Formats: sequence, C-alpha cells, structure tokens
Amino acid sequence: MTANILAYRSSMAVALGLMQKGLISAEEYQHIDRMIANNHDVDLSTLCCRNPLLLSDFRANMSQTEEKGDDMNASDN
Repeated sequence: MTANILAYRSSMAVALGLMQKGLISAEEYQHIDRMIANNHDVDLSTLCCRNPLLLSDFRANMSQTEEKGDDMNASDN
C-alpha cells in the first residue's frame, strides 16, 4: 500500500468514527472523503472494498448454532 493510500485510509477511519458517533452526517462524511482523497492525490475509483458492509466485523449469513441441513430435513417429514 502506498503512503498516500495509507494516509487517506487513516484519515477516513477517523472520519468514519466521527460519523458513527453522530458528530458528522453521512453527507459531511462523503464531502470529507472527496477532500481527503484530493489532498492525498488518491483516485477513489482505484480503491477496493470501499463498502463498509464488506469491512464489517459481522459478515456471516448463517447462525453458528444452526446445523447444516436442518431446514431441509423438516420438509421431508
């Protein structure tokens, strides 16, 4: 990762924290995103995984306690 991208991501992590705490709006976050990208000479179209859902700690689509095939067996009875 280049120094520019690292500086951009670090700055945006701070901005994301501010937005999550309700100190700035989503619109302000987007404005900050463009400003920080311009300041660090980062082309936003070249960055991967800008979707916060993909970076989330919770990424599962199934309960850990659900056993494989439980719903399929219920329909066989």
